[in-house]
Amino acid sequence: MRKPKLVMVGNGMAGVRTLEELRKIAPDLYDITVFGAEPHPNYNRILLSPVLAGEMTIQDIILNDRQWYADNGITLHLGARVDQIDRQARSVRATTANGETLTAAYDRLLLATGSTPFVLPVPGNDLPGVISYRDIKDTDAMIDAAARYTHAVVIGAGLLGLEAANGLALRGMTVTVVHLSDCIMERQLDRKASQLLQAALEAKGMRFKLSAHTAELVKGESGRVCAVRFKDGSSLPADLVCMAAGIRPNVALAENAGIHCNRGIVVDDTLQTYDPRVYAVGECANHRGTAYGLVAPLFEQAKVCANHLAGMGIGRYLGSVTSTKLKVTGIDVFSAGDFSGAAGSEEIVLQDPGRGIYKRIVLKDDRLIGAVLYGDTQDGAWYFQLLREARNIGHLRDHLMFGPPPQEDLAQPAPGSPVTHAAPAEAVGGPLHDNPLCGCTPLSHGAVRQAIRAHKLLSITEVQRHLHWNTPNGCATCRPALNDYCLSTWPHEAIDDPQHRLIGAAASLATPHPPAPGLDRRALPGSPHLATQLETLLLGMQGPAQIDLRVSATAPQGSTPDRGDGMDSGYTVSIGGLQDDATDAAGFVCAADDDTVLEYVGAFVQLYREEGFYQETIHHFLERVGLAHIRQSLQADAEQRRALYEKRLFALQTYTAPITVPPDGASATQAPPQSDSRLQPMRR
Repeated sequence: MRKPKLVMVGNGMAGVRTLEELRKIAPDLYDITVFGAEPHPNYNRILLSPVLAGEMTIQDIILNDRQWYADNGITLHLGARVDQIDRQARSVRATTANGETLTAAYDRLLLATGSTPFVLPVPGNDLPGVISYRDIKDTDAMIDAAARYTHAVVIGAGLLGLEAANGLALRGMTVTVVHLSDCIMERQLDRKASQLLQAALEAKGMRFKLSAHTAELVKGESGRVCAVRFKDGSSLPADLVCMAAGIRPNVALAENAGIHCNRGIVVDDTLQTYDPRVYAVGECANHRGTAYGLVAPLFEQAKVCANHLAGMGIGRYLGSVTSTKLKVTGIDVFSAGDFSGAAGSEEIVLQDPGRGIYKRIVLKDDRLIGAVLYGDTQDGAWYFQLLREARNIGHLRDHLMFGPPPQEDLAQPAPGSPVTHAAPAEAVGGPLHDNPLCGCTPLSHGAVRQAIRAHKLLSITEVQRHLHWNTPNGCATCRPALNDYCLSTWPHEAIDDPQHRLIGAAASLATPHPPAPGLDRRALPGSPHLATQLETLLLGMQGPAQIDLRVSATAPQGSTPDRGDGMDSGYTVSIGGLQDDATDAAGFVCAADDDTVLEYVGAFVQLYREEGFYQETIHHFLERVGLAHIRQSLQADAEQRRALYEKRLFALQTYTAPITVPPDGASATQAPPQSDSRLQPMRR
């Protein structure tokens, strides 16, 4: 039986994601042919900026290599630009780089032609040295120019323009950003955040010329661009001019085929065009008057489109709420929703000039409708989730500016809503932990951990690809969590991403608090030696959250951190507690002697590593899983305890302490490691 033929024009992220979604639900339905105008397989266009900055290579950003297409039975034509669609014959015609003509018949046609950069219609816009910033070819040209020339002008101070300027500056060029508006990133930031970002970038050497109207790109004696002249008569030297003034949906092919276009290829909620055999996704599509230029909406479109290409007919795309996250030279900014301050809205603003932090959230009818964050964006994913879900946040108002409250507080009902009661362990261990890990995925922490274990996923990229992340790069919430989960599940095999380890959790092991007056720590039975051994168990360990391991001469009277407690004979091992002054009693796990105490503590540390959720403290971990589960794992099941302890020792096998650089005149030494754990004697 002949399979229907699906032809896709365009080989970018939106189109290939549609094919991935289609093959999940109908892997053998179509014979698929893909035409890509570029000579490269599908790559992550968002990561062109790190390539320009010299932080990544082209190979690092490839999402689907040629083998992926072959493995999935997809015919791939690279470097082949489709120049005609014959809707009557239901075929497309393409021309390769060497002039060869290719044709392919279709039963269904998927247009994923993306967008084209907007080039200012000014004299000299076609001179050598004037380029856009859209693909690998543009990036290579900019890298080459940076190695040979000095002055660069970037026209456009939006997301793309600032990333281009940053990359060129890192490659040694003197960069000036030219912008028509009087604020940079005016579509993504409010005026205050824009001013803060501009000031920070200027402090790092970037230059700006705002409210500037470009009149002409000037030709030099060599025939290459040499300057940018403005309507006020001023000019800037320029060996390279990068156009980053916006994009336009690439609709020329569709228009020539008679497909209805209006600032994009017009599609309905099924991503179908006016021709029922033709679909469109990505930046080329106009849905309900909007053409999206961010990746997350395009992936949402891909899922719906695949559903209809598979003949299921049950998905609808209703539009997307978008967010923007940018990191330029170490400066984080985030925005989402409507932060214009429309009538009927109210604002909560936090500004800390000393720490370089600015936060503004906009509310209406007890719902979050917009947010702008500068300097501290770690709560951006949470704000975005609240915004997308249109959740009533009246009961969270006091916490809202400071990020998610403790998880049990999230269960508090809004005023006037029905009230139900549950034990603390049930409240934490129940439906709340079924919530998505972040706004990038519908999966919970537990589901993600299970998938990493079941499918042996060894890196952030593998997890995001296998679990079909909604965003191509994740966010500040999920990336460190995924890195932690991979490392804890597959030590020595997982690919560590040090940039996304748990930030701020490191604490020094080298400066313990002194014992209380009158207490000689050396007199504690086994304590100094045990402290050193416990310290070894934690070398190089990352996450889920900070652990305190402490040794004391007496059993605790109230809350204490995870520890072994010295007694006249042997030790008690207790866990739980929040802080030194907390009132919650620590939970007794077992009694241990000198031969077994390390095994018990090491086994618990490994259990916490394997089952704890990112940023879940031991206190909350205990509430979620219950003390009975921990006792069963460590005390009742000796075989499991030994297995956990051996895994901890296995994870330590290749640990090497970092080298510290001493003051002048001293020799370098192997330093105590920075880790997410501390060992301090209890103060009595």
